[in-house]
Amino acid sequence: MGGQPRIEVIVRAVIFDDSHEHMLFCAPANKEYYYLPGGHIEHGETSPQTLRREISEETGVQTDASTYFFLGISEEAFIQNGEKHQELNLYYRLPQAFPSEIIAQEKDIVYEWISVKEFYKFNILPKSVISLLQSWKQL
Repeated sequence: MGGQPRIEVIVRAVIFDDSHEHMLFCAPANKEYYYLPGGHIEHGETSPQTLRREISEETGVQTDASTYFFLGISEEAFIQNGEKHQELNLYYRLPQAFPSEIIAQEKDIVYEWISVKEFYKFNILPKSVISLLQSWKQL
């Protein structure tokens, strides 16, 4: 992709299990790192519409965007595969109950419920989101 670098705008879901002790994360099949489910906002979509679409496409779970609770935003800059990236992440809490086992609808992604007490054991990206997740657990 040539031209000017661009800032990616991504919407992410914060999903707790019923006990609020585990949070749902995505990972590539090799589990090299973990990240919150979500995806890029497409032209003409609102962030809740994007999140509803992405959750449905990636997990097969249908959600009600009118129940999402906006938690905050983070700005990230990093280098991946030798290329500079910059992104804005919009975070929403999804209050809906999710199945204990999520079957990925995309072949290269796996889902895992991670204990909020054991975040430090996993390579969760971006690193800055870990402290935010700890504070959002109370919401």
